[in-house]
Amino acid sequence: MKTKEIFAGSLLLGKLPEGCKYCVEGSKLVLFVTGLCKKNCWYCTISKARWQNDIVLANEMEAKKDSEILKEAKLIDARGAGITGGEPIVVFDKTLHYIDLLKFKFGQDFHIHMYTAYPIDKGRMKKLCDHELDEIRFHFFDENWDVIKNALEFNWDVGIEIPVIPEYEERIKKLLLKADKLGVKFINLNELEFSERNETILLGKNYEIKGNAPTAVKGSEEIAKELLKFSEKNLKKTSVHYCSAMTKNVFQLKNRWKRRANNIKEDYEKVDEDGLIQKCIIEVEDKESVSLLSHLKKKYRLSSNIIKIKNGIIETSVKIGLDIAKKEKYLKIFFVKQIPIENGWYIEKWPIENLI
Repeated sequence: MKTKEIFAGSLLLGKLPEGCKYCVEGSKLVLFVTGLCKKNCWYCTISKARWQNDIVLANEMEAKKDSEILKEAKLIDARGAGITGGEPIVVFDKTLHYIDLLKFKFGQDFHIHMYTAYPIDKGRMKKLCDHELDEIRFHFFDENWDVIKNALEFNWDVGIEIPVIPEYEERIKKLLLKADKLGVKFINLNELEFSERNETILLGKNYEIKGNAPTAVKGSEEIAKELLKFSEKNLKKTSVHYCSAMTKNVFQLKNRWKRRANNIKEDYEKVDEDGLIQKCIIEVEDKESVSLLSHLKKKYRLSSNIIKIKNGIIETSVKIGLDIAKKEKYLKIFFVKQIPIENGWYIEKWPIENLI
């Protein structure tokens, strides 16, 4: 086997894990089932807002009802889901419920994988498998091999997923050899990243931010490449996938945003190559918005599907916004790029005259 570059700096030796295929195309629902976890890994990137908070999120949206999870899955035309946390095993019954929910709604071909760092017993493994979990990803470096052996007895894909910590290079090499010997299907090597929770520890270990990626740790990618070279020479069965921070935080997110944006956009909105929604907004006092909207619709013969009020702000297309700005110079009209979620924030906003 030879290593090849696949996208956004990511590398692959062997076959890409099934769950990763849906991730990179943006069709994987990220189902965060809880922020609770009994471990406290020093490199963990979970945010302060989520850590030890028993909340459920479907992608970026908090979900308090099953219907909200299903809605988000539909909005991205999801073909699969990744169950994560925190630790999904801490809320085991809830995790089983969500597997059942998604399989019942979207069918048996809807691919579901789950992350865990816990030494699951065979009884719980059997339940997960009976509920048709397709892929399980274990997070550990050099312990719990009995857990891996037990998992390999069941009818699902078994993988290991870990961050590439430069100081753990030799530990990871031993892990690669052991996993290959046992028949683990894949190992995902994630680029180590800074977060608001781990930055103090990482800086204390003299790690630095990589120049072209705002969260990536300098040196992690280089070690990953060395591990792939090692794997080429020493592994026979196990696939190895290096997932860059750029793939995780930009590539797959952009593809997911595109899918969502095209399902929620108004007739006057345009989706750009980054999955952001482009449009014009007209800012006036709330009490004036209805009368101004009525005036503009009548004067420019505009239908309700191409100009409307949302959250107290008049919105329309860039073309119409430009046409109005040329004649109604007193109005505050802006070109914006918006995150494609409910009440998503503006990534960019500037006066429309900059485009005239």
